[in-house]
Amino acid sequence: MGSARRSQRRCSLPGERSFRLCDWLCDRCGWRLVEQMRTFAHAHEVVPKKVKEGVEMRVLVWSGKLMITQVSFKKGCVGDLHSHPHEQISYVVEGEFIYTVGEEKYHMKAGSAIYVPGGVKHQVEALSDAVLLDVFTPIREDYLPHSL
Repeated sequence: MGSARRSQRRCSLPGERSFRLCDWLCDRCGWRLVEQMRTFAHAHEVVPKKVKEGVEMRVLVWSGKLMITQVSFKKGCVGDLHSHPHEQISYVVEGEFIYTVGEEKYHMKAGSAIYVPGGVKHQVEALSDAVLLDVFTPIREDYLPHSL
């Protein structure tokens, strides 16, 4: 078996030149793992993606198994009711939400956190302009920059 070495390079994606991506190369066969990592980010430097009217998401940092995103909501915006196989933890940075997980509704404000098991339907409603940090495991490959 070949050993893997870590190489770092600047990201060439538009708007992301200040971030380093790390990838692993096999010394023996040159095989590159498909997972790439962003190990450091300043949220204000990450180009946001418009999810829907009044909702923007920034994918901040990810590894092969873990990802964190920042999602900003305008007052009154309601996220789509959805589920995914990923486990998720949401943390309210600022503002207030009604967060529905399964059949339960939670009033969340700055400093609140909630766990959402994989496969469980969930939804948020912003009661004010508000910001969430969402942590996913495994990573949401559909959120990686090449997918956005």
